[in-house]
Amino acid sequence: MIQQTVLRSTPVRLDFEDLVTWEIGSFTEECVWWIGDPDFNNISQVVAMFSLQFQTLIKASVGEAASNDFQSMIFAILLAHFQTTTAWKRMYTALELQQIGFLAGERLLSFLEKRLTAQSLASLSRNELQVLFLMIVGTILAIRYAQPVTESPPFPPMEVSFTNARYFNY
Repeated sequence: MIQQTVLRSTPVRLDFEDLVTWEIGSFTEECVWWIGDPDFNNISQVVAMFSLQFQTLIKASVGEAASNDFQSMIFAILLAHFQTTTAWKRMYTALELQQIGFLAGERLLSFLEKRLTAQSLASLSRNELQVLFLMIVGTILAIRYAQPVTESPPFPPMEVSFTNARYFNY
């Protein structure tokens, strides 16, 4: 948690922040266009999503804990992915960054699981629904950049055998 707080408090300057409209409706629309055509603009949606501006934008809809977890997940996973080309390799190892990202992601998925029920969704405003959409897109992007933790055993473990099919009900 301490590492997550230190990482999250690190100032990040976006070269393109003036090109982003920091309003939920506009950001969502640009993200939808980007999903349909990744060459739509020169803005990295995933980088914009871990910025302080984006965290501020979503905090009112999802609360501080979820917005912090979202930012930490994306930031740590991207740094772990691009660690060989960044200065962060001196501060955190790839494994530490992965752990920070995976723990924040686990808490975020728990939050999303509670918020993405029919009953909960029915009571949300348009802005809140757009924020959840952006968080889901950001989570998918983070998963795309996530690397497997190399110190963990492969899953399923190599010694598991699925040759005895009588135990499976199809």
